[in-house]
Amino acid sequence: MEKGGPERRKFPREKLITGVDYTILSTPQGTGIIKNISAGGLGLLIDKYLPQGTILKVKYYTEKDGEEIAMEKVGKICWCRQSSQGYLLGVQFIN
Repeated sequence: MEKGGPERRKFPREKLITGVDYTILSTPQGTGIIKNISAGGLGLLIDKYLPQGTILKVKYYTEKDGEEIAMEKVGKICWCRQSSQGYLLGVQFIN
């Protein structure tokens, strides 16, 4: 997601573009699209700005052995930037 400079991530990213439901633990929920994911977090595209440090719960679906399974994670927003498609967020898992 970032351009240039050394890689600072602990975990390698895998391409995953899928719908996601998220809940900001103190406000109503919304929807977005996961752009990539790793064991430590995910890249998320949504339609509104959320400040760094916001805690949210994400629920998404993935496939394992031909079966769709629901996943839920709690994460903290590490950064949020406006893009031509909305807002890109870096979310670090905390559970």
